[in-house]
Amino acid sequence: MTNLTKCFFWFLAIVMVGLALAPQVAVQASSGMSVATSIRATSLSGFSTKTVSKQCTLTFEPPPNEGNQSCQVTCPKGTVLLSGGGIVTGGSLEILMNSSAPNGKNTWGVWWYPDSTLSQQEQVPVTTYAICTP
Repeated sequence: MTNLTKCFFWFLAIVMVGLALAPQVAVQASSGMSVATSIRATSLSGFSTKTVSKQCTLTFEPPPNEGNQSCQVTCPKGTVLLSGGGIVTGGSLEILMNSSAPNGKNTWGVWWYPDSTLSQQEQVPVTTYAICTP
């Protein structure tokens, strides 16, 4: 199998996993942040991935105290991080994604910040995804 063919299968597997993502149910934690984790496995010609998701509820303040906030998810032990991403799953449309990138060993992080038009405190549910492989 050529390197180009391998890259195509990686890309196809990541797209298939992305299409299979579904919103997760949050469990309210005592810290005020909601956290729920799930794992899904997908197989493509012997290639398998696990999609790990974590849902967080972030609290944003209006300017000038807004600041970035993040939600991060770690791949299970014995797997390697391939990619990841995030999505705002409800709440205000005045929350913007700042960045989405690996953050440490086997962890994917997504950072959000409020738009300058945010006029009051908002609690916004977000979900971060990591695509992992054995």
